[in-house]
Amino acid sequence: PMNRRELIKLAGKVGVLGLVNMGLGRFAESIGMFMDLPAEAATLPQNYQVTAGTLWLDAQTSALTTNAKGNGGTAVVTCTDNTDATYIRPTSATKSLKLDVTTGGTQTFWNIDWTINETLTPLSNFSFAVWTNITDFTGWGCGLFLSKAATFADRYNYGPVAVAPNAARTGWNTFTFHRGTTSSVTGTPALTDTFTRVRLQFVIPANATGTWYIGPVYKNSYNRPKIVFSFDDQDASQYTNGYQVLDTYGLPGSQCIQTSFTGGLTVPQFLEMKAAGWSFHNHSQVHTNLTTVSVAAAKEEMRLAQAWLDDRGFTHGRSTVVFPNGATNDAIDAAMAELGYTHGAIVRNQLDKLWDGFEQPRRINRWNTDQSSSLATLTGVVDDAIKFGSAVVFYSHAILDGATGSNTERVTYLGLVQYVARLAAGNVLDVVTLQGLIDGLTNPRRKRST
Repeated sequence: PMNRRELIKLAGKVGVLGLVNMGLGRFAESIGMFMDLPAEAATLPQNYQVTAGTLWLDAQTSALTTNAKGNGGTAVVTCTDNTDATYIRPTSATKSLKLDVTTGGTQTFWNIDWTINETLTPLSNFSFAVWTNITDFTGWGCGLFLSKAATFADRYNYGPVAVAPNAARTGWNTFTFHRGTTSSVTGTPALTDTFTRVRLQFVIPANATGTWYIGPVYKNSYNRPKIVFSFDDQDASQYTNGYQVLDTYGLPGSQCIQTSFTGGLTVPQFLEMKAAGWSFHNHSQVHTNLTTVSVAAAKEEMRLAQAWLDDRGFTHGRSTVVFPNGATNDAIDAAMAELGYTHGAIVRNQLDKLWDGFEQPRRINRWNTDQSSSLATLTGVVDDAIKFGSAVVFYSHAILDGATGSNTERVTYLGLVQYVARLAAGNVLDVVTLQGLIDGLTNPRRKRST
């Protein structure tokens, strides 16, 4: 019999031939012992989706009780039905609400209300997708209120646009709320009360123009939380204080390699990581900010770096580019697609919601662990990933005692790994590589062993 750590390490090291020799069926049965996946989850569209949730609030104007300006301001707002599939999520939905805002001279509130008739006791969370072309969110707000009555005197308030882990960005966003995690409370509501109203309130700043598409709201959906440990720019400390620490707990990681860097890690060390199941990602030749050079130069920079990786067999991770400085744009994205990359990773301290696949596949968020982040902050990020059913991709540079600047304190990193390892051992979350995170969205589920 093997314990969990031994089994995970064996999976990464014996390779395909080793699995054949030991018997694929017996190995799969052993792996299944550590899965905590309900049988019905095998039919759901995403590999990480445990509970698809229930449609709660429909996204069409006929479902609304109120669709009007709240108070103040002179902005013109129109809220209409949208049937363009480009702006509808989840993929099973047929409509979304389109909110068009044109320039006004003062701040405006716009209310969209639904009627409900239920207590909140059975409600664990609620999620909805939003697309927007807003690029400057200064002064914008979007609050969701759950109220006992139409007066909204006694209500729970949630603030998705401005409050982590739901801060908005241009393009697709998924707002997911934990029922018990409010931004504030107005009056004296109680979970056992009967609630009759839900309001989505937009705070629109002066002189604002933009469009929002709001999808239907689902309640009680949940995704299996995923944690990724990744490393940039191959500092030597990533081997002793990164890889070896993770390997002690049977956890994989990902290397994002700057191929022209002469110091730091060695190819034999990379091969050791490869044998342990790590993924490897193109992080450029010389860490060029790709948005500051021509598209042709950016493409050639990344082509040559990928060729270095391919020549050495570091191809697990081939679909995902990790942008130097986290910098990209639409033209760079198109160039990367021509090189075969389907996903890209940026720098942004936010969770990734996998409710309907990645919000933005070429803008996968990565959370920096470097010196300014305390252990309490980093473990809090893990807690949020669990609470909201999300993924978090951590990335680090050097891992040192007395770290400063773009380095991570060794004791802090060790504490983070130990915290995640305990939760993984308790089957609360999964630790995967960056490539594994992406592959898991489409790979079939493995059924739990009987």
